Amino acid sequence: MARRKKTKIKENIGIQEFGKFKIGDEVWYVRVDKKIKKGKIVKFHPLDKPEPSLSVMDAVEGRYQVSPVSCCSFSKPDLKNKSWNCKKE
Repeated sequence: MARRKKTKIKENIGIQEFGKFKIGDEVWYVRVDKKIKKGKIVKFHPLDKPEPSLSVMDAVEGRYQVSPVSCCSFSKPDLKNKSWNCKKE
């Protein structure tokens, strides 16, 4: 029988911290449809236009979401009446 190829563990390459957030933090975020959801930070995108954003793994639905950093918080009440204010270029 043939041997299995060993899987290599990938190291997190890139930004580990952005502003007050770190990779692995549980945060509340606003989706495009203005729903407030909770998830775990997976990756940062500091060069995104129109503003820096982060990728979140949704805790309930189990899918990836991207949200601007300004639309994320550690507490849910801070996000009331917030929405995406993206400028189109």
